[in-house]
Amino acid sequence: MQTNKAPGELEDCPKCKAVFEIPFTNAKFYHHSLPGISQDSSSSPALSIMGSIFLVIGILVMGYFLMFYDTSVYGGDIGYVHNINKGNNRTTGMIFGGFIAIVGTGLLIADQAKKK
Repeated sequence: MQTNKAPGELEDCPKCKAVFEIPFTNAKFYHHSLPGISQDSSSSPALSIMGSIFLVIGILVMGYFLMFYDTSVYGGDIGYVHNINKGNNRTTGMIFGGFIAIVGTGLLIADQAKKK
């Protein structure tokens, strides 16, 4: 692709929207056509893979602490009682899992926004 800008002026790349300076060597191509620099920004699925992994791990961590984490301890003659410290650990685990799931969702949203 050719550009109408003079050398030294800034140009927006139509493919990746990166701003770069027009070289003084009378180059008539955008930076994607130069050897070693050409990368299609939508070809790497790293964001969607990492986002999916984080989302699934976050949901699994939240599910474990919600459904399987036992907050009771044996209290002798009175039987099992709920331990406040274990209840706090359960809440902390659910918050941590939720944070991981939110990060995964953010990565998936960033990947979708990058493809547009």
